[in-house]
Amino acid sequence: MPSRAPRIAALLLVLAAPACARERGEARFAPQVADARGPAQGGYVLSDGSPPASQPLASPDAPAPAAAALPDATFREPMPSALDARSPAVTYAALEPSACKAEVKRRELPVAAVKSAQRGVALGMRITGAMNGVRLTVPPDSTKFGVLDCRLALVLDDFTKMLASRGVVGMTVDNFYRPGAKLAGKKKDSQHAHALAIDIVSFDLADGRRLGTSGWGAAIGEVPCGPEAVMAASSAESVEARNLVCAIGRAGLFHTLLTPSFDAAHGSHFHFDIKAETTRFTVR
Repeated sequence: MPSRAPRIAALLLVLAAPACARERGEARFAPQVADARGPAQGGYVLSDGSPPASQPLASPDAPAPAAAALPDATFREPMPSALDARSPAVTYAALEPSACKAEVKRRELPVAAVKSAQRGVALGMRITGAMNGVRLTVPPDSTKFGVLDCRLALVLDDFTKMLASRGVVGMTVDNFYRPGAKLAGKKKDSQHAHALAIDIVSFDLADGRRLGTSGWGAAIGEVPCGPEAVMAASSAESVEARNLVCAIGRAGLFHTLLTPSFDAAHGSHFHFDIKAETTRFTVR
């Protein structure tokens, strides 16, 4: 009778093979899965979770990649309690229409007078081109939302000079003028009713990034600017957006700055405005 030893030995080798494969970490096919980084690459993964041969193993002693440094938090610098009487906001808000028109002409600003009178607006104008190298995306002529008071046009001249100095090349405006607009829950006019306010959706930087309200990092009711400012976000864009808005406040360009920290209605834009006969300053 032939010996059964060779057959038993072969059977034992077959049974032992899968366990050996697991111990050696050999490749075993698994389904491909796409994630947020894009389509799945390669046709297999290793059963022990280690990378394919095309991805070299990192040395256990290699230091972890350093996190990108965040910009300095200049948004925590002190804010004014009131505007200086010589600040741009106070100076321009006090101008009569004739004086404003003459100044706009002297500066050769890219604006055009609105032919028809606009309710509540002293001297209406529209933006016709970039200001100081900053591209302005504004509502079309088919709507009233793109009308702004002459005095706000002068503010925008100073404003865009500041933006350009900080690497901003574009700004998207939702509206200036909203006829009959009132303050939330009140009968008092909003500055939008006089085309003396601007709602800004975003700022475009020269490096291609866009700064807006996303990742603002301060909840409604929390302080956005100054030594007590709250910042819960940790991205460079969040810090840069906050730094920019708070710097605008310190520059005295506007009487009022409302951010996502003010209320839910301002979660999508920044509201800046000027007002005559006051030095009161607010940033919320």
